Amino acid sequence: FPSHDTRLWFFNNAFMGGWQRLNSGRNIHLESYLAELESRRTTSNGVFGVKAHWSQLYTLANQAKVPLSTLARATVGKCTKFIQINRRDKLAQAISLLIANKVKVYHSDQLSLRNAVNVATFDAAEISVNITRLFMDEANWSNYIKERGVDVMEVIYEDLVADHVGTCRRVFDFLGLRDVEIPAPPTTKLETPETAEFRRLYLKHLGA
Repeated sequence: FPSHDTRLWFFNNAFMGGWQRLNSGRNIHLESYLAELESRRTTSNGVFGVKAHWSQLYTLANQAKVPLSTLARATVGKCTKFIQINRRDKLAQAISLLIANKVKVYHSDQLSLRNAVNVATFDAAEISVNITRLFMDEANWSNYIKERGVDVMEVIYEDLVADHVGTCRRVFDFLGLRDVEIPAPPTTKLETPETAEFRRLYLKHLGA
């Protein structure tokens, strides 16, 4: 998804619902939806990209009652280069997902919207499900990209956090973009008091 805008939630249900409301509630036809987005969000250097989670494509395919392969063609089928972001520490990612799902805050821009009623509670079973899902999503993307035979660059989340500028430069080189200004990250890493404690409890649950 070649773009320097990291906040392209085009396949998020809430985003798509908002688009429907702004467009008199008309149903979304993915090809025309993406064509309109491309016409509005292509940058001055002619690049358009989307951010997509495999789970979003899976959900959209179920809602549309179409095969996942059909949905993938309609959404990311035109993409010629993929940047696959993976995280080494799947346990940390699974715990972050658990907390985000509990408190309904998925990025730092939403912190002001956090409702005190939504409290994150430890759930070993849900963390295990999240870990499985993360490995499966990573494998599904890898298989899809391999089957498409398109160019791919893997970005490791921990490396991006440690060296934002250097990682972005490598991404732009991969995309064939030169002299691109690299802004500061638009969001900050979410870290809650529960994170370390949930990790300790989960490892204890495993007997580690």
